[in-house]
Amino acid sequence: MGNSNIRCVDNTGVLILDDVIWSQPTYDYTFANGAIIIRDDVLMTGDHVFAYQSSQTSTINARAQLMLDSNFTFSYAPSSASRDLIAFVDGTSQLVLNGATLHTTTTGMNLTKGQLVAHGISHLSSDADITVGDLILADDFSLFIDAGAQLVIDSGTLNYKNMAVGSLTLLNDLSELYFAPNTTLHLYESMTYSRGRTIFSATTTQVLEPGAVVDGSFLYL
Repeated sequence: MGNSNIRCVDNTGVLILDDVIWSQPTYDYTFANGAIIIRDDVLMTGDHVFAYQSSQTSTINARAQLMLDSNFTFSYAPSSASRDLIAFVDGTSQLVLNGATLHTTTTGMNLTKGQLVAHGISHLSSDADITVGDLILADDFSLFIDAGAQLVIDSGTLNYKNMAVGSLTLLNDLSELYFAPNTTLHLYESMTYSRGRTIFSATTTQVLEPGAVVDGSFLYL
């Protein structure tokens, strides 16, 4: 896969990925125009960056899964100021990080309705912030951290606006949500979980709106 040798000519174009493997073994890739639709199971693999620079909305369909494999980076870097250009149809629409990274530039990113699943050691990073949920129950964006997995917030701010208690699941006692140094957790609603733990670095900042707490095991390093 070259830098942009599969592309939409303009913003009216749509690239449909239906049960495919997208391999980037050699190059970073830029998607600059048009939209993508994810159907069924799609795997993106390779130790490189997929830079989403389009101003159009791409969609992960119901019961569809976009998996980013080990060391793959999906960089959300749209040419517009929109934070909502990756759309999830409903709670069965999944973004799976299998040791991969979801990164956003200074635009930031809003994630609603779908689900993020973390396997192994996976990463969220931002030059600004990533927001999950929008304070509307039907729009909750679930976070699922697999058994023994760690979801690392590498940089920036995680805004937590999910409403339901079950919107964060740490599958077993070894599952972890880890905030690296100089990151921020901004809780608009309580973050509740019954297993696993959240780890805060000494320089992690917590911003808690009235009534919002971390309701589960946590540790300060």
